[in-house]
Amino acid sequence: MTPFRLRTARHAAACVVVLAATAAAAAGPEPRLRPVVEVEGAVVTLGDLFEGAGAGAGEPVLAAPAPGERLLVSIRQAFDLANDHGLGWRPVAPFDHVVVTRAWRMLDRAEVVRALEASLRALGAGDTLRIELPPAPTRLAVARGAIAELAVEDATWQAETGRFQATLVVDDDAGPARRHALSGRAWPMVELPVLNARLRRDDVIAAGDISWKTFRADRVPDNALDRADQLVGLSPVRTVTPGRPLRADDLGAPIIVDKGALVTMSLVTERMKLVATGRAQESGALGDVIRVRNAHSKLVVEAIVTGPNRVSVTSPSLRVVAHEG
Repeated sequence: MTPFRLRTARHAAACVVVLAATAAAAAGPEPRLRPVVEVEGAVVTLGDLFEGAGAGAGEPVLAAPAPGERLLVSIRQAFDLANDHGLGWRPVAPFDHVVVTRAWRMLDRAEVVRALEASLRALGAGDTLRIELPPAPTRLAVARGAIAELAVEDATWQAETGRFQATLVVDDDAGPARRHALSGRAWPMVELPVLNARLRRDDVIAAGDISWKTFRADRVPDNALDRADQLVGLSPVRTVTPGRPLRADDLGAPIIVDKGALVTMSLVTERMKLVATGRAQESGALGDVIRVRNAHSKLVVEAIVTGPNRVSVTSPSLRVVAHEG
């Protein structure tokens, strides 16, 4: 072969190689099937299934599964979809199916509770409720990024047991609204003033000794105090556990005469007024009747507390309790 013909043949071969490379570059990378696919919307596109799907990547090919569920696409189905949409893909993959899921989030339990509260209030359960739900019924999947509209249907509530039943309707634009049966308990709640700490009989309750705590209404005594001003200025008449509801008979007037204190005793009649010193034999609040020992006569009499370390003994009610020599 002459040198000219040899150069011509080499040039032609080089042109073929260049043209083949150019055609391959124009065709783009060979499509590859993805083993796992997560979609945001209600449809699965060709580009979701195949990497390198080219111009047809945005074409919808399947309906997306419901949030929290998955769809299995076999290799045969994938080949048919590629073929139907003109995508040159060979059904060769190291896996036998594609797992398609819909992007989702767990429905916030607080959203469910708020929807139930509104429905149960309408049934007379009260303005403030404690709703007890088992964990499983509220683990509901909804489309991620979507605003889930919740509604409650067919709700019933029993005041005696607190039990309720209802149907929760979830609409998140992920297909038809889904219905879930819910059951649990709902308790009316009440907020009451309670003591912060244990107080003695001679302690006087101030505003700083009071906090507020919420209780189940069915566990609160009928005569429980529900205002802070019903506590301020009074004293416990017995040991009261902090943080517990208080009743009217738990509190009384503050102690103004301590046991063992020196007191001024007054005896007033129509014709005379006697004043003496005595020693209190027991503590007492305003208006209480306590025993007082006269410092001079040693007589122990009953007297009415009239003020701080002051008692009054009236002649008609004077009763000698004991005599100490």
